Amino acid sequence: MRVLVTGFEPFGGDPLNPSAEIARNLPRRVGGARVATAVLPVVYYASLRMLLRRIALERPDLVICLGLAGGRSRLSFETSAVNLNAARIPDNDGQQPQAEEIRRGGRPALPPALPLRTIARGLRDRRISMELSPSAGTFLCNHVFYGLVDHIHSNDPSVLGGFVHVPFIREQSAAHAGAPFLDLETLVRGVRETIAVLDS
Repeated sequence: MRVLVTGFEPFGGDPLNPSAEIARNLPRRVGGARVATAVLPVVYYASLRMLLRRIALERPDLVICLGLAGGRSRLSFETSAVNLNAARIPDNDGQQPQAEEIRRGGRPALPPALPLRTIARGLRDRRISMELSPSAGTFLCNHVFYGLVDHIHSNDPSVLGGFVHVPFIREQSAAHAGAPFLDLETLVRGVRETIAVLDS
């Protein structure tokens, strides 16, 4: 199995983005799976273009996109991508779209191309804390999530792909007092075990 895992660069004034750190720290092999990684810019459309270029280059069987959701306490597997850009804050290029379709005339919402029940069962057997989330928001995470699953449904339904939100890591706890966090090693293990479940 060929796997592509992506994270995002830091945004919103924070010097770290756990999703990028996970991507950088993943092993390049998980069992029989070969893992490629990329860190996407927090910029509308540029992030999606980079993701699609990497998909064309790597030709993965599985794509896992990661993003930060401060306030969550475990791996959150998103269950619906919506065809909407509506930014609460500007992206890293100063863009702040409102009420804009990601794909003009596209379906209002799309499910991930992942067997979520299989993942949930496999991760719980491995004692990995996870949850299913009904909303990926309307910022860059959802933008990339929708673009990914729209690409899969339109071009290659055999590919597995979806989006996982992650919490803050310990190094961010002082700047985000009171917010839940996990150690980077725990998050890397969670993504690694997700790949192992899908490669079994």
